[in-house]
This record gives sequence, structure tokens and C-alpha cells, in this order.
Amino acid sequence: MGQKGDTRIIWNPRDPDEVAAAKAQFDTLVGEKRFLAFNVTAGGGKGEQIREFDPTAEKLIIAPPMAGGSDAEDELIETVDTIVDDLDPARIQHLADQHGITVDELMRRVVNEMMGRVAA
Repeated sequence: MGQKGDTRIIWNPRDPDEVAAAKAQFDTLVGEKRFLAFNVTAGGGKGEQIREFDPTAEKLIIAPPMAGGSDAEDELIETVDTIVDDLDPARIQHLADQHGITVDELMRRVVNEMMGRVAA
């Protein structure tokens, strides 16, 4: 983020130097400073959160984390990241398709089930 509130970084996916510079900026913001990155779909449609730089992405939006974080919040983020890293997106999509529901619905049900088990 620049002094005016945002910074535009443009790279050519066929230019290794530009890709390296854009990836370094991404890694600093997302990896070190815990900014959130979203890959925006064509036409500006709803994007998905990403954690790895994609040099072929048409557009990325990177937003700062919410203010008020603490060491406990950082630890919680790391815990959630660990859980998410253990998930297999292809398997989740397959299971959702198998049951004729969206991934969002499947994950909502998984979270509800886990909350019930934790509360028990």
C-alpha cells in the first residue's frame, strides 16, 4: 500500500524479472505482513483467497489485515493455516459434487459438525 492508499503492480507473466519482483512484493505482504490476497475472476467477479502468488492471474487484490491483532490472534491464524493446509481441495470438490451440494455448503456442514463435537 502506498501513500495514496493503494499501489498497482503490473507484471508480464512472460518476463521473469517482472514476475520475480511481483512475487517478492506478494510474499512480503501476504507472507510476512499477513495481508489477504484474492484472485479476482475475469470481469471483476467474486474471487478466491490465495496464499501463493500466481503469475498468470489476471488481477490480484491484496488487502491489509484487520487492525487490533495480537500474539494470540497470530497464533490462531497459524493454527487455522495449518488446518487449511491439511485439506485437499480436489477431494472436497469431489465430495461436494458427489452429494450434489456446493463446496460452501459442504464446508458449512463440516464446521457445524466439528463445533458439535467440540461442544460435546
